[in-house]
Amino acid sequence: MQSGDPNKFHLDIDKAIFDAGFSSYYDYLETVVIFLESERQKHNQSIDEINEKISSGEIAVPVDLEQMPPALEYDYCGLERVSEFESTLFSSFFVTVYFYLESELTRHCYDLEKRNKEKLELSDIVGTGVQRAMTYLIKVHHIELSLGNSPEWEKIQNFSILRNCIVHNQGRLDEGFGQREKLIKFIQKPSSRLQLEETRCILNKEFCLDALNTVKAFLYSTMFAKAKVL
Repeated sequence: MQSGDPNKFHLDIDKAIFDAGFSSYYDYLETVVIFLESERQKHNQSIDEINEKISSGEIAVPVDLEQMPPALEYDYCGLERVSEFESTLFSSFFVTVYFYLESELTRHCYDLEKRNKEKLELSDIVGTGVQRAMTYLIKVHHIELSLGNSPEWEKIQNFSILRNCIVHNQGRLDEGFGQREKLIKFIQKPSSRLQLEETRCILNKEFCLDALNTVKAFLYSTMFAKAKVL
């Protein structure tokens, strides 16, 4: 009985570990969506029940027609809070996924740095974050990856601007925000799955899922890329 290729065996394990690292993010996103939907259903059901009681006369309608019963006002306020919380949760999820991309690329750089003992280290490369890591991997370790032909890389560059907008400007695209026009152009693309309400960028489940898929595909192609033979 022939033994299998040990290199392939270890590669398969690495890929399984890679997939496992993302499974928690997919599960968490689904948990967030279920929670938000549950909260909406709770308030909408309560509104329907209160309106039925108003129709039957069980609850008196205020004399001032511009007012509403306190219980009804509570649920409408609750729906508004859910919408606000939704934006916060999805923004937090996206920033976390982007941080995961950044940290995994940095870790990969340090792993190669220890293994290959190149003259240049990651700390020698100008820049920060994802851009610095990719420069190091391509210029120093010569991985076989063309960023110019990568649709994921194009998105990730826009993700970087969006991340900065959320972290440093609470998601607002004011006149003073750097790269404002570039981010607005990205948001306005139908494929971005983002919305712009006045000067605020609104994230949703569809965008978060697409961002997660994009980061996973890009990380996979980067971390399992072979080095060019020079």
